[in-house]
Amino acid sequence: MEHTPSVKPDPAVSADSPTPSSAEKFEELYGSRELIGQGGYGIVYAGYRKTDNLPVALKFVDMKKIKMWAKTSEKGEVLPLEIVLLRQVCNKPTCEGVAQLLDYFELPDFYLMVLERPEPCLDLFNYMQRQHGYLGESLACHFLSQVVSALMHCHSRGIVHRDLKPENILVEIATQCVKLLDFGSAALLIEGSYTEVVGTPEYFPPETILRGEYFAIPATVWSVGVLLFQMVWGDVPFHSDDDIIKGILHFPRGIARDCRHLIRRCLAASPNDRPTLEQILQHPWITKNQNVCI
Repeated sequence: MEHTPSVKPDPAVSADSPTPSSAEKFEELYGSRELIGQGGYGIVYAGYRKTDNLPVALKFVDMKKIKMWAKTSEKGEVLPLEIVLLRQVCNKPTCEGVAQLLDYFELPDFYLMVLERPEPCLDLFNYMQRQHGYLGESLACHFLSQVVSALMHCHSRGIVHRDLKPENILVEIATQCVKLLDFGSAALLIEGSYTEVVGTPEYFPPETILRGEYFAIPATVWSVGVLLFQMVWGDVPFHSDDDIIKGILHFPRGIARDCRHLIRRCLAASPNDRPTLEQILQHPWITKNQNVCI
């Protein structure tokens, strides 16, 4: 174990917060279905809860790949940092915009997280591919307002996500509600700067590239700007470090002036010139579409 920071959970820790259980307990409570994702961290299966057939995602994380650990203050358990942070984010009252951690288990070689996964659903990237690769502004606004609200909830719990992108946003097809996924790059929210570089390069703000450090809120707002551009155009605005530093935006035809203004504000070169998340929700592009932006 490389790091064991002590994390102080939210003061209102719920008595029914998930607690670790044995492999036998997992097999008693849950069943697995098809493989739905895999990467350097491990694998994810679709699954179900046996008592009520509730659809879930089963995320198996290889213990050898876990770099960050944390000690909980209530029991002194040493757990993967992702689990500790998710417990803090998912503590009641919960946020509908975050995929809830329902349970977790320590297995011989893996930690297993049981996560909310409504069906039918797609991640936002694949959802966009079914919509000709991009979204209309009304739907993009509807999704963005939910994502920003979810990020604000995370920050209110003292957590910063640090890897916002379409692949980490789940779309519930029937309701068009979205949920934030994957806290593998998340960290405690601090007032100072971060120097560890995590996340997806196309979403890095220029200060990360130029100085090797960034502050949580401005970097998050930058990623919101990249996400909005990608939703309405179908591609990220920048494809290289040089592009990010130059900051030249080429907007497609037909994008509303207010939408372009919001993107430009979020992608301001100086972190101090970017809006807060609260200000994003108050932007005219959002408020003018409030009939569809819930």
